[in-house]
Amino acid sequence: GIVMNLMKLKEKNMCTSFKHQKKFFEMKDKTILWLKKYGKTSLLYEKPKSNFAIAINDKYAYRHIFKNGGTTVMAQVNDNRGHVDKDNLEGRKLFAAVRDPIDHFLSGWAECGSRLPNVEENPAYAPSAEINSRIQNFLHLLKSCTELNRIRKEDDKCICVNHAFPQANFLYDDETKVFHTSLDLVGDLGDLAQLMEVASFKYDYSVPRARSATKNRSKKGFPKDITLLSDETTKKLCRYLTLDYYLLDFEPPEVCRDQISSDIKMIRDMPLVSSTT
Repeated sequence: GIVMNLMKLKEKNMCTSFKHQKKFFEMKDKTILWLKKYGKTSLLYEKPKSNFAIAINDKYAYRHIFKNGGTTVMAQVNDNRGHVDKDNLEGRKLFAAVRDPIDHFLSGWAECGSRLPNVEENPAYAPSAEINSRIQNFLHLLKSCTELNRIRKEDDKCICVNHAFPQANFLYDDETKVFHTSLDLVGDLGDLAQLMEVASFKYDYSVPRARSATKNRSKKGFPKDITLLSDETTKKLCRYLTLDYYLLDFEPPEVCRDQISSDIKMIRDMPLVSSTT
């Protein structure tokens, strides 16, 4: 369970994962209540229904947050089990790995840009354009696709953008309006091998990890250097990714820190009432 896994993370000196686990399960219900109280539930964006989780054994399935190690996990299970949907978990618990919110966003942006055949024609990706203009155009595209409910549907411009969605939204069940009740382990992507071991999987260190996106030549025109981002762009990213900062133990950029810290204090001060009421 949640507490037992917290103890295991502590025993294994997985300090970063311990902090994510502790904060997420302390904050998840209060965050939903706070969003409802202040009319911010639109932050719970629609997320992809496909490739929900990867069954690793009879006890656990890995919640597949795009760009967070899914290929590595699939290589470990050797495709013997594969993806399962949320209605076919067969009693398994879910675990997830998370990474820095802006780093994850930029990785999703690069994934989409690398897939386009005529990338220069799209202002959200064109490598010859200034990076802040590209990122802000991509954010606009993300929001318009979400608002119009076009993810993976008829509009080609919206294909792939879910790779850059806030990670917290992959953990939220938009049918029950709570975070997935099967989820009981959340850790850092850097600890993926150890997380799988906490989830009772014998990790094979001889199996190569998934290729690094930074080594993929098709993504060379999509830098993941946060120092290239203007304060204006960074603030817009923080607003879009704010749930990740509320729920996970990542330090927000300095230009966003005061506002996010203030919000987190308000959330922590919320009386703990069932988020389903």
